Amino acid sequence: MTKSGCCWHELSEFIVKNNKPFATKITFVDNYLPFEIITEQTWNGKTIVKKTTKTIDLDQEGIKLILSFIIPKNSKKVVLYNINDRTLNYALVRKYNTVEFDYPVESAYQHPDFEFDRTPDDRSVIFSNKNATYKIYDKPTKLGIEITVDGKIHHMSGSYETKTGGLDRLLNVQFDNVVYQH
Repeated sequence: MTKSGCCWHELSEFIVKNNKPFATKITFVDNYLPFEIITEQTWNGKTIVKKTTKTIDLDQEGIKLILSFIIPKNSKKVVLYNINDRTLNYALVRKYNTVEFDYPVESAYQHPDFEFDRTPDDRSVIFSNKNATYKIYDKPTKLGIEITVDGKIHHMSGSYETKTGGLDRLLNVQFDNVVYQH
């Protein structure tokens, strides 16, 4: 086992091959608020197979949930949360809290990452990455996420029964990476 501070560990398993240690499995564990990334490199007899799993723990100190809901069509959870009352963040979460996608990728913000539209009947949070624009909406009669890729709009409706929080929680706060509209 090797470690660096509190948040990075390497665990290795070896066999003896030609009178020398030979790594058969190396596991890297990297923790940073609120994620844990586990990367396993395993020798399968011919080559190294690499598998990475990223999980999220929203119960950690400094994490506050803004809005979450499940998309019934694919059972994934949309999550907006803040870290230490400074930044807004997004994650799309699969079963067992594994993260499919999170934003922003970098924590060093040079520009606003999100736009928040405060209009009462059209409340939404918008962000973009390389090739897509995401709009999370929390309206009186509609909840979900709209994704625009190459001009094509994909709607994924959220379940009100699974909703926790709401975009109203953004009305009285100022996050470093959010532009507030209207």
